[in-house]
This record gives sequence, structure tokens and C-alpha cells, in this order.
Amino acid sequence: MTSTAASLLVYEPIPDLFSTGLDSNRAPLADGAIDPHYTLIQNPDVESTEAIVEDTTVFPISDGTWLPVSATSKWIGPRFNTAESAVGVYIYRTTFDLTGRDPSTVIIEGRWSTDNAGNEIRVNGVATANPPNTGFNLWTPFTILGTEVNLVAGVNTIDFVVENVAAIGYTGLRVEILHSNVNLPAGVAPAILTHPLSQIVAEGSTVTLVANASGSAP
Repeated sequence: MTSTAASLLVYEPIPDLFSTGLDSNRAPLADGAIDPHYTLIQNPDVESTEAIVEDTTVFPISDGTWLPVSATSKWIGPRFNTAESAVGVYIYRTTFDLTGRDPSTVIIEGRWSTDNAGNEIRVNGVATANPPNTGFNLWTPFTILGTEVNLVAGVNTIDFVVENVAAIGYTGLRVEILHSNVNLPAGVAPAILTHPLSQIVAEGSTVTLVANASGSAP
């Protein structure tokens, strides 16, 4: 027997959507580095918009109380060591550009963890139906669909709302983008999204140069 025909449509990943604590090549940033893809648009602790990769050598990250860092994401917060961070609501924002793409085809799947309360996830300022995160030792999955939220064919924002509710002390955010897809319409010219980085190495070393490109077939 021969079945009816079925089609498979594979979308490309959203190129400028990143997990927390990664550089532009999606490698882990050093402790104390500023995350270039997330900003604090509300920060009751210090007058800064910088989201800083937290110190993984001290409590509560080092002893595994929080989810341990990995090659795919790290904890970020208002300070290098957030032991004395202020009580209040912190809002971390990441942006991504859908210019030339169909916003209705967006599928973003990820997970988040917070200390000590992840209240909600907002897209372009509007709360989504994703569940809150209730613990720094567990992941909470989230899904953002272009058919359900108000995405635009331009710059969009995702806000992760974290509250330090108990007392002055630790706070942080961890986000992992597991899948991000969007349909690229026909007729889009090729473009380099990530350029290779120059390197200086010793003779005999192994070197990897990476570049990412986008564009419609062929």
C-alpha cells in the first residue's frame, strides 16, 4: 500500500535569540562578564541595565543549590555575587529581529529558572500564558507561538519577570532556548549572520572557524 503524500516544512532558527550567559558564538561567557543579549530594564538593586554572569565558584551556585551551570547556559543577575541584592521585581529583556520573516510561523521552546520567584514571561510587553517558575533548583518549560502572541515583522522583546520576595539576598535568572524557528519567505538574499573570528595559535594546533548564513533557497 502507498500512503497519501505528506509534506515536511523545516524552519530556520531565529539567529539572534540566545540562552543566558552566552557570547555571540553561543559559548559560555566568563564569570563576571556582561551578557550582551540580556538587559535589566527594571533593577531595584543598582542603577544599571547590565545583566552580569554570576560567580559560579561561590554559594549558591557552587554547591548545586541552584541548577549548576553548563555549556548551554549560565546564571545572570544584577551583580557578580548577589548575596546582598535588594528585594523587588527585576525584569530581564532579550530582543530578536523578525524583519523579512513571517511572525505567525514563530515557534520558541525553552525553559527558565529563577531565584526566588519567576512571575511571568512577557512578549512585547504582554504577559503570556506560560506558567511561573517556582524554584532555583528546577526548570519550568515555556512555549511562545507566533499564532498566540503579538509578534511583529521587526524587533520583538521577551521579558522575564523575576521577584526577590523574601529578604535581601540572592537573585538570578537562567534561560535556555531549546528551539527557535521561523519561516523565511522566498526571495531573501543571502547574508552572513555570524562572521568567523580571527585567531592566533601555535603551529600544529587545531583551529575551527565558524560562520552562519541565512537566505532563501537556492
